[in-house]
Amino acid sequence: MYGGNAKDTLNGGAGADTIYGGDGNDKLDGGLGNDYLVGGNGNDVYIVDSSEDTIVENANEGIDTVNSSVSYSLIGTSVENLTLTGGEALDAIGNAYSNSLTGNSAANSLSALSGDDKLDGGEGLDILIGGVGKDSIVLTEIVAVTDKVVVAAGDSKVTGYDTVIGFSLGNSVTDTTADQLDLANTTIAGDVSAIDGVNSGIIKSHAISNGIISFDDADSFSSELTLTQSNFSNVLSYLQGNIKAGETVAFDALGNTYVFQDGGITDTLVQLTGVTASNLNTAGLAAGGVWLV
Repeated sequence: MYGGNAKDTLNGGAGADTIYGGDGNDKLDGGLGNDYLVGGNGNDVYIVDSSEDTIVENANEGIDTVNSSVSYSLIGTSVENLTLTGGEALDAIGNAYSNSLTGNSAANSLSALSGDDKLDGGEGLDILIGGVGKDSIVLTEIVAVTDKVVVAAGDSKVTGYDTVIGFSLGNSVTDTTADQLDLANTTIAGDVSAIDGVNSGIIKSHAISNGIISFDDADSFSSELTLTQSNFSNVLSYLQGNIKAGETVAFDALGNTYVFQDGGITDTLVQLTGVTASNLNTAGLAAGGVWLV
């Protein structure tokens, strides 16, 4: 089946169909069976109902989207966006492009690779993995449940870090709607009342309480310094010079909470947008991550 140069809607039947969209912003739906779908130029939409459906989309042929009622992977394609449909627990895997991965109402696993990706789990107990790049992760739900954000070593760097929107504070013991941050390790820096650190700009010392680090512009910590946009880069450099041994701390600044983890050569930084944490711990019901209260 072949489309033309306009905006075509092409529907297959119950068998294994081959559909070519041609130019234009086309919608290709192979129907039942393991179909072969070629979008061509334009911003195309593919309707997928089998993990064996094959999509052929070359680079620079538009911004394309797969709407899938089954678990599906964009690896091997040049498609940018993948949305899971229906109400079953499904998985979505991105590719090397900057993807938009969107979950459905059930429990989903969304896993991007490289690129600056956007992941939105929707409803349900979701696992979101941004991969390498400066990713935007959305946890906003109508019915709040525990979602897990997975950040491997090297995935969210200080030079280009992930932002998480809708992160719910708590430890899942007293609040089962709390979200979890799964980092490379779970070592939280111990409490210290005053440390004269290696200076970075005006940031000269720090204190840590319950995993939350505060900073001062004096060599001997006495009072917490208000962090601003003008000294934020100094804070990040100070953390890289003073937090070691794979330890994790969090700090509040600019209306957000930031979680920093030493990674040796490559450190990790994650922004939790619009929340203010007062405690960083590993005491939640689900192991393998950190919780912020």
